[in-house]
Amino acid sequence: MDFKPFPVIRLTIERMQESIVHALHERHLQLDQHVNNALEKFCSEGYIADLVETAARNAIAEAVKQETERYYLYGDGRHAIHAAVARRLEEQAETARMFDKG
Repeated sequence: MDFKPFPVIRLTIERMQESIVHALHERHLQLDQHVNNALEKFCSEGYIADLVETAARNAIAEAVKQETERYYLYGDGRHAIHAAVARRLEEQAETARMFDKG
């Protein structure tokens, strides 16, 4: 018995392959257009300027925060805090001694 493939089935599969390739190509073109639109928006002068300004503002704020913490944790600010706390504790101790005497 001779087995021969059915040409109709082969044509149907070939047609499906063409349809799939065409659909993928159309989707690729759509994605290309979306990417191009996003790049045009992103690369606009105003948008980039906003990004740079935001990044600079964040970096400056972080640097100020770190320097302020350093000043109060390890620098002259720590000594000022130490002196203020010592004065306040001494005032409280003096007040307590006054009430203990009285």
